[in-house]
Amino acid sequence: MRASEKLSPRLLVLGSGSILPHEQRSPSGYALRLPHGKSTLLDAGPGTLARFGAAGGRVEELERICLTHFHPDHCLDVASVLFARRNPALAGALPALEICGPRGVGAWVASLQKTWGSWVREEGLAITELAADGSALEREGFSLSAYPTHHTDHALCFRFRFANGAVLCYSGDSDDVSELALAARDADWLLCECSFADADYVEGHLTPSRVARVANAAGARRVVLTHFYPSLDPRDAVRVCAASCGAPVQAARDGAVFLLEPAVAWRCA
Repeated sequence: MRASEKLSPRLLVLGSGSILPHEQRSPSGYALRLPHGKSTLLDAGPGTLARFGAAGGRVEELERICLTHFHPDHCLDVASVLFARRNPALAGALPALEICGPRGVGAWVASLQKTWGSWVREEGLAITELAADGSALEREGFSLSAYPTHHTDHALCFRFRFANGAVLCYSGDSDDVSELALAARDADWLLCECSFADADYVEGHLTPSRVARVANAAGARRVVLTHFYPSLDPRDAVRVCAASCGAPVQAARDGAVFLLEPAVAWRCA
């Protein structure tokens, strides 16, 4: 293992599909495994916690959940994480948990607690509403900035800058809006939804050609397509996107792991 790999976070793809059942792709969920031994979930669609466990993750290493918006395919397993943290076997072994998200995330978490009561309630739970203005939130191992995507009136995309210098942009659910290109400017990695084929465009979502436009406008250095609906073959999505994209393009798959290094590191590897 190169020395730089020990200092680089890893992105685990826990769900690269949609809410529609698919034998190989689960709803949206990703994990950032950071060099200091803790993990942050990026969205938490149904089954995310189980797939995190299948990838070797443990509840006691989760220190943060970052939500892009409140559609169930992106956030339903927040309740699962909170419930798991109440398990007596984990008493005394848990780090403080932070839930970051758009405006209204505090009220949304409160609604979960109203439904399930003490089963999902804990003292010391930190709630952070992210400003959609690109301002940086500093945390151990990275800074996080959020921008609006207009998928809903509160939906966000994220820009992470890690301690090793690598930049990851996660689109959440978005269209080819200027704010997404701003979040992805010069990003080493653009993890970008690609829900439908160009011919099946749905407002508020991206298609292969639209992803290429965002990547080109941003100067992103590598593109990873995700959030596929069953109607879109990922191989076709990569082919169409790559035809007009200036950066390498590949498809995410459940279980994939990406080493998040700066472009200079992986171009020289």
